[in-house]
Amino acid sequence: MLLSHQVILKTCTVLEKRVAVKLPEIKHVYQNHTIDSTRWDHFQLRPDDIIVATPYKAGTTWMQNIVLHLIFQDLTPRPIFDTAPWLDSRSRQLDEVVSRLEAQTHRRCIKTHLPLDGLPYFPQVKYVVVGRDARDVFMSMWNHHSNYTPDVYERANNTPGRVGDPLPPCPKSIRDFWQHWISRGWFEWETEGYPYWSNLRHVQTWWNYRHLPNILLVHYNDLLETLEVEIRRVADFLEIEVSPTTGFSAKGGCRKGTDSSQRATGYVYPKYYRKNKGYRTVGTAGSHQTTH
Repeated sequence: MLLSHQVILKTCTVLEKRVAVKLPEIKHVYQNHTIDSTRWDHFQLRPDDIIVATPYKAGTTWMQNIVLHLIFQDLTPRPIFDTAPWLDSRSRQLDEVVSRLEAQTHRRCIKTHLPLDGLPYFPQVKYVVVGRDARDVFMSMWNHHSNYTPDVYERANNTPGRVGDPLPPCPKSIRDFWQHWISRGWFEWETEGYPYWSNLRHVQTWWNYRHLPNILLVHYNDLLETLEVEIRRVADFLEIEVSPTTGFSAKGGCRKGTDSSQRATGYVYPKYYRKNKGYRTVGTAGSHQTTH
């Protein structure tokens, strides 16, 4: 069957656009005591999947809850680690995580902490990226890391498959932790983020492709200051019409530190943090200014 002139012209136009727009590519493999980017090789994405992609301590769980409230059109708290799991984390068996995701019949939300140069990119999938002032990220990470119990190191360092050095103990001084975190990378292509992975470079990999229509960048401070506006941005981006019965009353259930948000997240890891306060705290902007 011969193609019409119009079809040929349209096809050529599409190909020209694809050549002109360089799409993200995997350039690095991220494997250490906590993450393994190769776990994504064993997961089959669906065209309507939503990936919440953030640096650590930058509002990941908060955005996951917002997305789940939009998907389900209600304020019901859900177990975040099962409903929107962190796929690249080594803390859970890959087969278990993949099986749970494959069994989901609703639109799926998957969490990642990978930079874009370590994550498979699909034009059909939606990526929601949250950025935060690096100084506030550090303060949240200090609270997180300094409250680890021995169980965290046992899980990170002795789970089979670890690549590279073990997770080191937290320095006793916040200044020592800052010096390492801001000036040393874990991977050879990074210059900050030790002993985890980069924060600033992570954001840069996504920022470089902010022009792509399936990548949405959100700032943590905007969530704090204009949450209703940001929920609408996210809903529009995901092509989800907010139910009139839920409306933006959802912002109450999506606000940082609300009961529904805490019940959906804080129940999982009490033995890993002293006084169960290290995993998640109510975030603020400018928290770094209170430390001298």
